[in-house]
Amino acid sequence: MRFDSQNGSFAYVDVETNGGSSIDGRIIEIAIVTVDDGRVSQWSTLIDPDCAIPPSIQSLTGITPAMVASAPMRLLPSENG
Repeated sequence: MRFDSQNGSFAYVDVETNGGSSIDGRIIEIAIVTVDDGRVSQWSTLIDPDCAIPPSIQSLTGITPAMVASAPMRLLPSENG
């Protein structure tokens, strides 16, 4: 499939996790690149998973516990506020 970045809008989304399963895995980074009529915008954030990041994931992503220590633990408010 071919995308014509000059005549449309789309987004690339990248999500990094701590390598856990789909049940107990946690997101540690979200990055989004959008293309809107040829204009490119980027956004990303680290997320504190409130659990360990295994050495293998640190090596793969370059994301360390120190990097996420001051990051938000969630991007949206919880159901309880």
